[in-house]
Amino acid sequence: MKIQTEVIISSAHKLPNYPFECKNIHGHNWKVEVIIEGLTGEYDMVCDFKKIKEVLKKYDHVYLNDLIENPTAENLAYKFSKEIYELGKYSNSRYNRFEYVTVRVYESEKSFANRESDLSNESNENLSSKPLEFFEEKAINNIKKKITVDEINDMIIDLETKNIWEELKWYQI
Repeated sequence: MKIQTEVIISSAHKLPNYPFECKNIHGHNWKVEVIIEGLTGEYDMVCDFKKIKEVLKKYDHVYLNDLIENPTAENLAYKFSKEIYELGKYSNSRYNRFEYVTVRVYESEKSFANRESDLSNESNENLSSKPLEFFEEKAINNIKKKITVDEINDMIIDLETKNIWEELKWYQI
């Protein structure tokens, strides 16, 4: 499941390492677009839009340099994506139900930084170390799709049979 929202925040900043006019304090009305793909959790939601807005509102009407050393659009997109990713964590676990988080931070109408994070490969850890909630949600989503394990096994057998048949046809010239 995929969700998307957009939030406008207004804040001031300066780019201390930048040699041009943006080294001086100035402000933006930042448009922040967030796209999350993942499993549904509490209330059958991927993520409550209100929680996403709460993360971003911390950066509204503030001086960004007090929160981020070099608040470029790129660094904001990175920071926002990390904080939003945390919303998908299972309680008392390092695992997350979000598979992808994309954050786009518009500095102006036509200029933005885009951070796309594929979070589905959380390192190659053994599945036996995943929390029970992880498997329960996967099972619930499969039930919602009306795909059973038997149907999946039948599909695998069909594919294997087809591949064997293709090989046999090759030898029966």
